[in-house]
Amino acid sequence: MHKKIGVLLLAVVMLLSFTACGGEDAAAADETLTIASSGDAIALDPVATNDNQSSNVMVQLYEGLVSLAEDGSTVPNLAESVEQPDDVTYVFKLKEGVKFHNGEELKASDVVFSLKRACEAPNVRHLFNTIDPETIKANDDYTVEFKLIRPYTGILAALCHPGGFIVNEKAVTEGGDSYAQNPVGTGAVKFVSWRKADSIVLERFEDYHGEKTAYKTLTYRIIPEATNRLIELESGGVDVAYDIAPNDLEKVEGNDKLALL
Repeated sequence: MHKKIGVLLLAVVMLLSFTACGGEDAAAADETLTIASSGDAIALDPVATNDNQSSNVMVQLYEGLVSLAEDGSTVPNLAESVEQPDDVTYVFKLKEGVKFHNGEELKASDVVFSLKRACEAPNVRHLFNTIDPETIKANDDYTVEFKLIRPYTGILAALCHPGGFIVNEKAVTEGGDSYAQNPVGTGAVKFVSWRKADSIVLERFEDYHGEKTAYKTLTYRIIPEATNRLIELESGGVDVAYDIAPNDLEKVEGNDKLALL
């Protein structure tokens, strides 16, 4: 899981920080992965914002129908398969038994709801403007179909963007204006708490449909100063740091306890 996070978030990882502790402290450290972020998230609703800090958290909480593989290709994620009967039609067969963090099972109706929101939301609709929103439909509980206005080979890649992540219709509807501060996804970790300008805490989702995280808690610490993020990384106060300053790159590369990704 550490490798996955590093690749997704372009982070600097302190590979030896967990082993630097001893006894009970080491066991406790292994339960938590701590990330230093250069800024706080704005919102944790996929269609409410398009900033990096929010997206870095949302890629842990949510998933899309498809995802990007390391070679840049798109592969099924929440979708079990993707079919393209013609140049403008896409059919997604969903995995069965996938649970949202609130216990609800993922259904095609959630996908239809999510994609229509994405097509209408000012922050992300430019990514999905080739989809005809009137054609987004559930053929059954586990099959979703939509048509494009015109052929566009990049639509699957666009669906990998956080704006295309799938939300639970019930959670969004019941959450109202507060949903963006109380997100519900299908990701490997679920939301616990958010202290503005200080930290965001997530924890392992035990009902996750894929491989569970090696750690129990994922904590984002908001540390705006690049120098302070590096100091925390070097000292073991954090395990991952974003946005290393250009003039600090040599320090990272010269430290055998750090890896620059």
